Amino acid sequence: FDAVTLHPYLGREALAPFLEREDKACIVLCRTSNPGAGELQDLDAGGVPLWEAVATRVRDDWNAHDNCLLVIGATYPDELARARELCPGLTFVVPGVGAQGGDVDDVVAAGLDARGRGLLINASRSVIFADDPGAEARTLRDALRAAAAREAVAGAGGCGCSWSAAAGAGMPGPGASAPAARGRRAAWPRAMAAPRSWR
Repeated sequence: FDAVTLHPYLGREALAPFLEREDKACIVLCRTSNPGAGELQDLDAGGVPLWEAVATRVRDDWNAHDNCLLVIGATYPDELARARELCPGLTFVVPGVGAQGGDVDDVVAAGLDARGRGLLINASRSVIFADDPGAEARTLRDALRAAAAREAVAGAGGCGCSWSAAAGAGMPGPGASAPAARGRRAAWPRAMAAPRSWR
């Protein structure tokens, strides 16, 4: 495997075998895209929502090998912007674009890091259940590229966003320099988790 999705509720002790794999990416659930996410994720955890406590714990304690990513849902752009403020160096996996109603422009505006990177945007149902999945995937790809270009013009610089659709492989955005985009497959898991390694 290249990456695994982890539930932080178990704590570091249970996640340690994954977190300690420097060559594998750990995608930690943080602020999910589903409508009921706030039932637990918004609970107070010492003066901040639980999801923020998860984000800062991953940032400060669990990411020792620069191999952690956070799941932050596209359906909560304000929380996405807050997560970027809290975790400027982490890559976010962003579900919820498409069938769940997440907006590509909102995601790109809220989630890009200071270098115009740091997002892996996912679309699933809107692609796989479309009459023409390929056409739908291309439409979403083009929307992402357009949003990234607008954000770059607004001052974010080049954009290295990537997107993925359940019907096909992820497509790097304009200017993407992730090793996977250059065909260096073995370096991809670490690069996903550590945008500085794309530099």
